[in-house]
Amino acid sequence: MTDREETIVKQQDITTRKAIWADATVSTDDTVTFDSLSSITFSAVCARDDGTEMNHTVLNNVITITELAVANVEVEIFVNGLPAA
Repeated sequence: MTDREETIVKQQDITTRKAIWADATVSTDDTVTFDSLSSITFSAVCARDDGTEMNHTVLNNVITITELAVANVEVEIFVNGLPAA
């Protein structure tokens, strides 16, 4: 398991919420940590090549890729959540 670096594509700060669009390259069991959020309330992870949604879990501000047999796939990630203090 590796914590992968995400590239923030767009970020929108709202008084009580934050929306982030990011790109990353991930494999099964990798994590992506969004340090500017304290918790994620909505997330979507899609493969860049064909738009297929990838299975993932969320714990606080960390997304874990749970899609089977994924190795170094470029993905687009959208998250919405509560800003970190």
